[in-house]
Amino acid sequence: MLFANARTACLLVPFFVTIGRGQEQPPEPPLPTNTEGVEAPGGESLLESLASRETVASSALETLSLSPGTGARRAVTWGPAGEKSVPLEDLLFLKLSGVVVRSSPLTLFLRDGCELVGSIASPSGLAEGGTAEVCFVNCPGLSKAPLRVLLDTLKGLLLHNSLGAPKGPEPEAAAAREPQPRVSTGPRSPASVRLRNEILRSRPRKDLLVFLEEGRAQGILDSITPEGIKFSSEGLGDIQVGFDKLRAVLLSELTDAGTKSPPKEPQVDGLVRVTLRDGTVLQGQLVEIQSKSLSITTATLGLLKTTLGDCVEIAFLGGRVSFLSDREPVRVEEHLPAAFTANSMPFQRDSSVLQGPLRIGGREYRKGLGVHSYSLLEYDLASNFTRFQAMIGLDESARPPGSRITGTEGFVIFRVRLDGRLLLEKPLSWRNPGEAVDLDVKGGKLLSLEVDCGKAGDASSIFNFALDRANWAEARLIR
Repeated sequence: MLFANARTACLLVPFFVTIGRGQEQPPEPPLPTNTEGVEAPGGESLLESLASRETVASSALETLSLSPGTGARRAVTWGPAGEKSVPLEDLLFLKLSGVVVRSSPLTLFLRDGCELVGSIASPSGLAEGGTAEVCFVNCPGLSKAPLRVLLDTLKGLLLHNSLGAPKGPEPEAAAAREPQPRVSTGPRSPASVRLRNEILRSRPRKDLLVFLEEGRAQGILDSITPEGIKFSSEGLGDIQVGFDKLRAVLLSELTDAGTKSPPKEPQVDGLVRVTLRDGTVLQGQLVEIQSKSLSITTATLGLLKTTLGDCVEIAFLGGRVSFLSDREPVRVEEHLPAAFTANSMPFQRDSSVLQGPLRIGGREYRKGLGVHSYSLLEYDLASNFTRFQAMIGLDESARPPGSRITGTEGFVIFRVRLDGRLLLEKPLSWRNPGEAVDLDVKGGKLLSLEVDCGKAGDASSIFNFALDRANWAEARLIR
């Protein structure tokens, strides 16, 4: 028997997977509808390091450069004579003026951490030809020519234009899908944020189509073309589904493992995550910054170049800093009061507990942990870390809706312990601004982050636990 591509050959293995409905959770307010990111004031850029927070004028970006070398010898310099310098391993973020505005119809998620915002291009006239094992992506924010992407390097695909899609699934396919309610799927809607997180974190054992109107279908992805998805399924047969009828596509890994693997702590020297104005994300090794241009080598697409003017943020991931959202806790304890139908609301990496953006006091954070009381996360400090830093506070979604304010809702207690010794205890409510935390953890073995229910003595507060949505924004360990 001949197979169309490597994915088909590896995925034709019999097994049974049940697609369950999500657990019922406390009611959710709408997410903020503003564009993503934090725009630097007055067109200036912000360069954050372990030691300082520098303002870089637009004119000075032309002098920004990365010195050659490796490890501690590399530094980012700027100024007329290069008089200002920060070691690359000490950098946290370079936040440039501007915000993310997505206008393209879809995002492709690659297994190396890159996210390509654009549209599917036709292979006609291209030398490679055929689409059984590759797809071609128009990514205007990155390249004038279509990018060639192997299907085996994809984690999934998320549609942005589903709101204007026709209603109703194909009649012959309806019986093979699990019914689900119709929900908004715009780029910043709760449904799209959850689907994005599912694409990034799940490891389905078969490819999944998530339909616009209702349900999902398991099977094998055959190809991605400008017309849509060609898909093989036992329940649906061989079908082609237009993008206007889809919310997302989740792709399985070509492996025998069916369980989630923990995030791996970045170890690459000069590892960065670059966010472009159109929402495209590049993750790889920083090669060069020179004359307002940036070069980065990614595992999937190789060497890519862009300009600082097309970037909104550069996150530096491979230095002395280790973000907790990139590490696996050694112990997790989470539970909700008996009044809730769900047993817990699991912590989220790089998003709020509702799987929306991490936002405290009007500022959005791209790294961090979102939790709901009660939450206890413990981390091993075997790598000789010296400090723990974070911005703590209630997520903006913890603000009570309308005028239903009693004074007891959205009230938690943050605690930090080192080897059982209390380092910090801070009560905060949704009314409070975020608070910076900087603690000495040198010599410690176990770091415990706890978010407890506030105002425990108030009997009425049990009805307000649904708003105990807390963030450990930019939570990080420093070597």
